Amino acid sequence: MRVKYLMEKNGYNAIIGPSDEVIPELVTWDRMVTIDAHAGKMRVGILEPRSGPIADILMIHGWSSGGKIWGLVAQKLAFYGFRVVCPDLPGHGVSDAPEDISYDYELFSHYIDLLLHELGLDKFIIAGHSMGGAIALNFASQNKDKITGMVLLSTALRFWQKLPPFITKLLPDEFLSLSKEALLKAYVALWNAPNTDQWLKRRVAEVALQTPPHVMKSTYENIVLRWDGREIARTLYIPALVGGGTLDIVTPPSLVMKVAQTLPFGVYRKFPRASHHLTVDFPEELAELINAFSPALIKE
Repeated sequence: MRVKYLMEKNGYNAIIGPSDEVIPELVTWDRMVTIDAHAGKMRVGILEPRSGPIADILMIHGWSSGGKIWGLVAQKLAFYGFRVVCPDLPGHGVSDAPEDISYDYELFSHYIDLLLHELGLDKFIIAGHSMGGAIALNFASQNKDKITGMVLLSTALRFWQKLPPFITKLLPDEFLSLSKEALLKAYVALWNAPNTDQWLKRRVAEVALQTPPHVMKSTYENIVLRWDGREIARTLYIPALVGGGTLDIVTPPSLVMKVAQTLPFGVYRKFPRASHHLTVDFPEELAELINAFSPALIKE
């Protein structure tokens, strides 16, 4: 049954369906790890390998998102033998979101370093979706000895679609206080994959709207607007699987393909009829592709 999007008089009310509708979760983690530092607690979901093990894979979500965005892919990868580590970056998902913090590469890299130390990871695959791809590339450029391979999805070396400056200045006050419903509609409008179930769209939108306005503003200004990965990509002699959807209008195929072409060992794979939310549109196919490509991704 079609999910209905409603808004109360005083703001966003949540995405709801019929009262008798049971909406599945994207994933239930085997365990959660908490990393506590100056920006509060970062929560991290982990799935242990069901076979193998093959390798560890750290999966970084994108702008206004959370670790659960990887949930369907993560379950399949765990089945293949991967240990999957999916943080809610500071300010996102169920992690803390203090207002007196700059949400930027330095902050995220610091927390990722602490997470790696906590888990004892010294060699792993890093994956990133959208803005998470930029974070992954930036982190890989500073930790080349730790990264055995990369998976970059629906990302770009520069993000060409930008909010007008006056909108950014309005964040997080007038703009987002008036546009929770508009933000929700934007998710639906951008999500033009025809075969994705409505319950999946509901869950992804719920994850997105956990991100507070001040975090959206800070990450947009500090990462999305400033990202230029062209020089970084040229220096990363690391095997990389780069994927994008043919229906993606946030990071169109031409931009995603450019990532693969710039990386010395980049391989591009397109997903017909997939949108920007590639991790949810075709999770099984994506996990199968990562598994098939894993011998290259874990080669030292």
